[in-house]
This record gives sequence, C-alpha cells and structure tokens, in this order.
Amino acid sequence: MKRFRKFTQKRQLYPVHSSSVQGTVGIAALFLLWIAAPLKAGEMPPEVRSILDNHCIACHGPEKQKSKIRFDTLSTDLIQDRAAGETWHDALDVIHLGEMPPEDEPPLSSEDRAVLTGWIQKNIDTAVAAMKSTGGRVVVRRLNRAEYQNTMVDLLGVDLNYSSNLPPDSVSEEGFKNNGSSLTMSPLQLEYYLSHCLPNF
Repeated sequence: MKRFRKFTQKRQLYPVHSSSVQGTVGIAALFLLWIAAPLKAGEMPPEVRSILDNHCIACHGPEKQKSKIRFDTLSTDLIQDRAAGETWHDALDVIHLGEMPPEDEPPLSSEDRAVLTGWIQKNIDTAVAAMKSTGGRVVVRRLNRAEYQNTMVDLLGVDLNYSSNLPPDSVSEEGFKNNGSSLTMSPLQLEYYLSHCLPNF
C-alpha cells in the first residue's frame, strides 16, 4: 500500500490538466479535418483554377469578357445553374476541338488539357445523373410498345397488332425498355397514340 501511495504521489508531481488536453485534441482534429476535407460537389480544385488563370482569365475575366463569358465568376453548380452548365459544356467542346486557347495564345499542355476537360466532364456527368434521379420515388410513366399491345389485347379480347404505328421505345442506359425514366410522353408520341386510337378524328 505504501509503495502504491509513493507511486501516485510521484505521478502527481507532473499534473496534466484536462482542459489543455482537450484543447490540443481539438486543434489536432480541426487540422486533420482541414487537410482531409474533400471538395464539395462542383467546387473548383486549385489545379483547375490555376489552368484557367494561366490560359483563360485574360480573355474571360474581370478586364475582358470575350463572348460575354467570365470564367472567374461562372458558377460551378451545374445542377442549380443550368445556364452555367451550358457554358461549361460549350467550353468543353471548343477545348476538344482545339479552338481554345486561340492560336495566338500559349496552348494547353496535354496534362493541363486532361485535368481541365476531366473536371468539366465529371461535373457535367454528375449534373446529368442528378437531374435524371428520382430520389427513389416511383416514376409515372407510359406503357412501352409490348405493354401497350398486351394491355389492348386483354381489354378488347381481340388479338390484333395495336402497336404497329407507335414510335419505337428508347433504351435506357442500363439497356432496358421498361425503365420509367426513359418512358416519358413527348408531344410527338401523344400524336401517335391519338392517331392510332382515333383514326377518324
């Protein structure tokens, strides 16, 4: 017991305050979060910003806005700002075609071109996927040709070809013809259905 008391007394010669420990841990945690925090969706990474500063901002920045485009203030949220998305898409096209930067300006290196076009394409793909998403909700859709044919046979009891004059069904990205996201009703398709069902009107 005496040994234990002496040991604890020695330990108390160098007390560690809980408040200082918490403060140190808190600072370390904030630092780790700062260096490891991923970019938000659509946020421009530093390497892309550097490429734009070196090759684009001179003609599309605060001093000059060719074609009325400013890349220094152009939104990178392509989901909420569809007009900005169209501008980024146009920029991607002219970069792929080699029209930008123009001939009288230093060209993009292959590495810079890959970084810039890769970032723009990734943002476009993300925005397109988000716009197509239904958030897990059931999509109200039309019948495809096969479903329409079977439904009409069941309803009328007469086995005829009811879908012969209907437009072909589009195939979804997954390769299916019964995906609700691809079975929307366009004005043209509505005309086909009306002309098919009401030929004398």
